[in-house]
Amino acid sequence: MAMITSSGGSVVRDLLVTEIPAVLKSDFYATAALIGGKCFVLLGLFSVSTDTRLGCTITITVCLRALAMKYGMHLPKAKRLPASPSQLAQQRKDRAAR
Repeated sequence: MAMITSSGGSVVRDLLVTEIPAVLKSDFYATAALIGGKCFVLLGLFSVSTDTRLGCTITITVCLRALAMKYGMHLPKAKRLPASPSQLAQQRKDRAAR
């Protein structure tokens, strides 16, 4: 829920000011929210009070996001395929038919 809420909110914000959504340009945005959400759930398993959980979650998420922006951190990008998935499937079929 944390990741969906933060990503959706940022998309709406960026669209309202006619910018390309940050979540499409910077992939660590949603990851920081996901880690913060996991922190909230994990602290709940240890019966930590809600106020403390919220404080820790906000601190961790904001710090991760600030570090990512400061140091240009991004998740690894997937390599491009040499051809489209349908072309690759067709090539496999052709090889199997030989």
